[in-house]
This record gives sequence, structure tokens and C-alpha cells, in this order.
Amino acid sequence: MRASFTVEAAMIMPVVIILLIFMLHLTIGLYENVSEAAENITSVEKLDSVKTFRGLSTGKELMEGLTDGF
Repeated sequence: MRASFTVEAAMIMPVVIILLIFMLHLTIGLYENVSEAAENITSVEKLDSVKTFRGLSTGKELMEGLTDGF
């Protein structure tokens, strides 16, 4: 009976190891995609917010109102 456990483990363990390696490969790839997307989002937000603020007519009116007050 002990030999049957050894034979079963010899067949199952390579499959388990291959699945673990495959899952690690997928998770590392997803992590890289998410970190790249996060970097792109922060850089786009900074550029878009400045362009949006400067391009708004209400922002121009606000700046004119502030400079007229002083």
C-alpha cells in the first residue's frame, strides 16, 4: 500500500508544480500590466487636470477676478 502512494505522488506532483508555475507567471504578468496602467493613469491625470483648468473660461474669469481684487 505504501508504494501506491509514492506512485500517485510521482504522477500528481509534476502537475501541481506546473500549475503553480503557470499561476505565478499569470500573476506576475497581471501585476506588471496593472502597475503600468497605474503609472499611465497618474501621468494622464496630472496633464489633463492642468490643461482642463487652464482651458476653462470659468478659470480665466476666476483668475481675472482675483487679480482685479488686489
